[in-house]
Amino acid sequence: MGCVNFTEEEQNAIRKKREADKYWEELHEAHNRITNGIANNKVRSGERAIWELMQNARDLAKEQPAITEIRLSDSQFTFKHKGLPFTLKTLESLIKQRSSKYDEKGNSVGRYGTGFMTTHVFSLEVHVAGCCQIECGDKNLYVPLPDDFVLDRSIEDDNEFVKEMDRELQIVDGLISKEGLVEPIEWTQFTYPINETQKERISNQISTTTKLMPFVLLFNERIKECTIIDETKGTTDYYSKEDEKEVLCEYDEKIHFVTTKINYSSFAS
Repeated sequence: MGCVNFTEEEQNAIRKKREADKYWEELHEAHNRITNGIANNKVRSGERAIWELMQNARDLAKEQPAITEIRLSDSQFTFKHKGLPFTLKTLESLIKQRSSKYDEKGNSVGRYGTGFMTTHVFSLEVHVAGCCQIECGDKNLYVPLPDDFVLDRSIEDDNEFVKEMDRELQIVDGLISKEGLVEPIEWTQFTYPINETQKERISNQISTTTKLMPFVLLFNERIKECTIIDETKGTTDYYSKEDEKEVLCEYDEKIHFVTTKINYSSFAS
């Protein structure tokens, strides 16, 4: 019995098909993970979702402490922060809702895993703004995300849902060919469109967040400032944290205390 080999062209075709099959299998797995996560969201998940966004901001505050802003208007809920920009990997992880704990160099990075799914309690559509840091050798560019970059998780048909994730991934892949900046965009922003019935509930969740924010700043050394703006109530609450100071005990010089001052301001518009 004679033996026949696949030609080099046929071998490449087989490899290409296997890669394509793996790609679509991963997207279907991501679809199942995301839809199951969203299905488990409860009404009170909004409070957890805010902490998830704060945690991501904290994780992405490497070179300097995070500065954050929470804003509620009649039509949208917005969270934005100053910190490390996206990378191609973290954007892919954001789309697939898969943890990206480490980057290609083994450095710890911010995560957009299953916890981020809780933020869909605000809306099944998330508008993402900011920039993507892309490196090649010594060259480093910050490519702005398209103005219409949206994660759409409102699609009910399974196959169309997967195609939407593929569309989003193709946009990310296309960033490589776009013009970039030499300095990163200052803010990364997530915007969730809301309806009238959601407005009051989210406002109440923000009120709870306002009460707990001093403790969040106290126990998270990488979060320095947070501004909470509720346009529906005409209120603005601002929190900031001063650097830690070491204080000697008045009665025993061997005992040292570490103090942190939390500043608070409230405004009405």
